[in-house]
Amino acid sequence: MSDLPLPLPLSALIVGLITMGAAVMSLAIFKTRKIISWLNQGEAQADGSMQTPRSWQYLSILMVFFLGGYCLAVFLIASQAFEWLPLLTGTVFFFGALFVLFSVSVYTRTLHQLMATQVSYRDERDRTSETLVQLQKTQMLLVHNEKMLSLGQLSAGIAHEINNPISFIHGNLRHLRQYASDLFSVIKLYEDTDSHTPAEITELKEDIELEFIKDDIDKILGSMQTGTGRIRQIVDSMRNFSRLDESQRKKADLIEGLESSLVLLQSRLTDNSRSPRIEVRKNYSTLPMVDCDHSAVNQVFLHLLNNAIDALSGCSDISPNGLCQISITARQLNDQWVQVAIADNGVGISQQDLHHVFDPFFTTKPIGKGTGLGLSMSHQIIVEQHKGHLLCHSELGKGTEFTIQLPIVSTAVLP
Repeated sequence: MSDLPLPLPLSALIVGLITMGAAVMSLAIFKTRKIISWLNQGEAQADGSMQTPRSWQYLSILMVFFLGGYCLAVFLIASQAFEWLPLLTGTVFFFGALFVLFSVSVYTRTLHQLMATQVSYRDERDRTSETLVQLQKTQMLLVHNEKMLSLGQLSAGIAHEINNPISFIHGNLRHLRQYASDLFSVIKLYEDTDSHTPAEITELKEDIELEFIKDDIDKILGSMQTGTGRIRQIVDSMRNFSRLDESQRKKADLIEGLESSLVLLQSRLTDNSRSPRIEVRKNYSTLPMVDCDHSAVNQVFLHLLNNAIDALSGCSDISPNGLCQISITARQLNDQWVQVAIADNGVGISQQDLHHVFDPFFTTKPIGKGTGLGLSMSHQIIVEQHKGHLLCHSELGKGTEFTIQLPIVSTAVLP
């Protein structure tokens, strides 16, 4: 049977198919070598090693073996040595099964490595994102701290320079008032004891309107004393706000901090061409002294009150009674926590923006009117620095309320 030659068309067909298989296998060997080269480059960049991936090398060797089998089959058919074809076929089938099994193993391992690389990439991306957020917060903190330090130093310097002359003026106004009263008493005594007042003196009294001066000078001195008292109050508020002469953390009066912030913002609360008059409603309960960084907490109060004033810029158009209000409520939650709530009846915040109000550099204000740092900094001061809570509740057209919850001592746990 082995001596019978195959028909020529059939032999040509078999040789053609085997030759095509050899060409495909040669292309597969070329691509495998390329993959090995890529893997070598990747490993060299990763750790400096040049170890060839052995599994892909073994796969390449099996492909070369198959290519040799194809060539041997063409030779046997061409030389009519058909007695060797069964052995070659069995060998090829065996190594074919081995090739398929090994290929699946290599592809599975490569797939696992690829999946692990993707997971590692996602983890690295997440870590990079967290690092970027942390860098933004650190940058924001550094910029804010530098700004507040400069502002605190400037406020303290201005307060000190203003305080000395104002204290001198305020203290002497009381004496000046008394001296004026004494002088008018002497003039009155002269008038009562001397019935023949010279005409020149009588004419001078009428010219300078002495009676009017007697009534008005007391009012003028009283107004000056009120004004200097107001300046001293502003100076004290500036000093209380900066707190540069105190340690970073100590027992502090939160209501005093609220009042100092309101004094500094008094010009924005009064009616002017840029904004309507704002009514501030205070509901203060007796609060214990709170262990905190008073200067930082004062900054939070100032930020929240500033935001409330900005939100009230158009409240007269949406408020039912046209009244712009800020409500400040301070109370003690329990023996471990206190709460301060600052609410306004302004335009409110949309639910979409409400999820981002504490994000760094997020702002809904027009360009040039907000940096997006105030609320983010406030959240960092209250939540991260003081282990408290800063909550925000808002409805469009009804207003916004920010709630600050601070532990009286740093180890307190909110129930």
